Amino acid sequence: FTSTPEAYQALGSSSYLGPSIYRRIYEDTSDGVTNWKDTRTHMLIRYFNRERVLERLAEIVKAGIDLVVSVHPLINHLLTEALDDIFDEGDGKPSGRVPVVTVVTDLNSAHASWFNPEVDALFVPSPDLYNVALECKVPRERLHLCGLPVREGFWSTAPQLKRKEAQERLALPKVHYPGVVLLM
Repeated sequence: FTSTPEAYQALGSSSYLGPSIYRRIYEDTSDGVTNWKDTRTHMLIRYFNRERVLERLAEIVKAGIDLVVSVHPLINHLLTEALDDIFDEGDGKPSGRVPVVTVVTDLNSAHASWFNPEVDALFVPSPDLYNVALECKVPRERLHLCGLPVREGFWSTAPQLKRKEAQERLALPKVHYPGVVLLM
């Protein structure tokens, strides 16, 4: 996983190939796909990363963990498969596997790679994604509709500033038309 940040930077950069590669991967695996493991993209990711994931997880399990929480879609299927291999006692039936939980962080639409039927629990933020998870064969008893988890600082119910007060406080130009702020 040591090269993952660089890979993301390359895929998301403003370079000529980055966005087109990322778009191609997404489009190749998003149109009506309900089983991410059957896609060419997953097979490539698995081929190039399986051994490293297995080695790293074996180290982590040996050190002692109680739970794996995934908040990234592309690794979910690899995690459960690697943990099954680690906990397999030779009969092909893993026992005592460390539980894997996925928290979907996309709000109303999500890539099929989020929805691994083999995770122990899958937390989704919206009814739409709950239904997508069902289409992807995630067992209903493992699905939890809970909204999008946010840190406590966003829980405030204090009254919001009026536009004029916010503009003054944030040293924004005083305009009367709607303003938009995009954070990415």
